[in-house]
Amino acid sequence: LKTRSLLGDMIMLHKDKGAWYFSVLSVGFGITLFMLYISGLMITLFANKKDRSKQFAVLGVGVVVTLLLAYLSL
Repeated sequence: LKTRSLLGDMIMLHKDKGAWYFSVLSVGFGITLFMLYISGLMITLFANKKDRSKQFAVLGVGVVVTLLLAYLSL
């Protein structure tokens, strides 16, 4: 019986070939990243009001880059 290497196991997890609980962990990780992003936006937008235009510009550039990369990955 031949076992996979650590790299092989990681590739199988990346391709969603792992057990069901890895799918649950990936959803939890995604939700956590989203909540951290939202909390960072709230802290940034409410803490410093003098550079509001720069904050919105950086936020807009981030959204555009994210959408562009999502489109290119399809």
